[in-house]
Amino acid sequence: MRVLYFFSENSNVMMRKIFKSKFLEDTKKIAISVADSLGSYRVICLYGEMGAGKTTFVKAFAKHLGVSSRVLSPTYTFVRRYEFGSKKLYHVDAYRIEDSQSDIESLAEIISQDNTIVLIEWAEKIQKILPEERIDIEFSYNRDNVREIIITKKG
Repeated sequence: MRVLYFFSENSNVMMRKIFKSKFLEDTKKIAISVADSLGSYRVICLYGEMGAGKTTFVKAFAKHLGVSSRVLSPTYTFVRRYEFGSKKLYHVDAYRIEDSQSDIESLAEIISQDNTIVLIEWAEKIQKILPEERIDIEFSYNRDNVREIIITKKG
């Protein structure tokens, strides 16, 4: 599968691309392409059912950026932080987030930090604090286990 760098330098243009992923390696290549094409984008929102490929995407994305530690799902810890170079990568799983003020404030603080990249699984649960400038990635799969990955650059 060939993955192209698809993000424009003009940040005012919303761009949308659709990819098909038949194998884990395809999803990993898409993650690497997004990591290489971030530009000024720091928040990546991941949407999709359990098993759709979100965590596989995050693991490949983090490894490509230079995260050397093992990337684990933050399902029960809510947030995992990794370092690469002088930057931080936050992997958030909002699936179990309570709509409490402290949870929302904590997440809003993480999103607003400099020198960070934030990947948020189940981002639909925290729409009210998401920045306008972000990348939305929707994962779905059909009965043939072919994943469709729709990437939209916003803001």
